[in-house]
Amino acid sequence: MKTLTPAARAFAALFAIALTGSADADQIVMAGDYLIHLNTINSDFLLAAIAAQVGIQRSPDRGLLELAVQRADAPESAFLPVAATVSAVDGEGRLHRLDVRRSMSSSGTRYLAGFPIVDGELVEFHIHVDLPDGSMQYFRYRQRYHVLCENERALSRGAAVASAAG
Repeated sequence: MKTLTPAARAFAALFAIALTGSADADQIVMAGDYLIHLNTINSDFLLAAIAAQVGIQRSPDRGLLELAVQRADAPESAFLPVAATVSAVDGEGRLHRLDVRRSMSSSGTRYLAGFPIVDGELVEFHIHVDLPDGSMQYFRYRQRYHVLCENERALSRGAAVASAAG
């Protein structure tokens, strides 16, 4: 996994804000003493500056997966460093290993991965996380994606800008 530059870390808080208005519902997996948070979005929802800083390609036909882990008994605690691998099976049954990037911020460690999407395609993610206590968690997550038309992209970018402005 790659560690992002200090400049990229500065954008992590803005990145989380950019996800707020446009992300699918946060998926939470209980894994013993830990909560694993998972979100996926169309990467075109990201502001261009944030996407560049975290090294994610921003495009209507690219998705973004965000993964974070925290202690279950302290859900307001910082996200913890873990080892995570993610693969995705596309609509044609092809398996793709995703490049997972580590992003550090004041809220802790998050993991980001980009992936291709096709309009209407159901993607199945295979996620393996080595937790801080030495245990491991494997789970699958499915999401159907839709590629936005130009007018929808303009509206979503406007909403992301408004959300980031506060």
